[in-house]
Amino acid sequence: MKIAVIVLLLSGIVTTVQLNLQISELQKTAAASREEIDSLNDDIDELIDEIEQPIDENYIMKFARESLNYHLPSEIVYYNDMTK
Repeated sequence: MKIAVIVLLLSGIVTTVQLNLQISELQKTAAASREEIDSLNDDIDELIDEIEQPIDENYIMKFARESLNYHLPSEIVYYNDMTK
């Protein structure tokens, strides 16, 4: 009878430790997921701001510079091949 109680008690302790380890891992995963969600929400906000900008001459020039690497004929363009 004592052996059964000891075995049951040890089984309960082992199960509790395993569950605590799983909870800890899940909390770390949840924290990482929250950080990723925050980062993605920031990206969404930036994209919404970009979409809501009026399409005027400044927007077109900015788009041409950033997306198409265009520049004005009177500008001198310097390229940096150093990696960060």
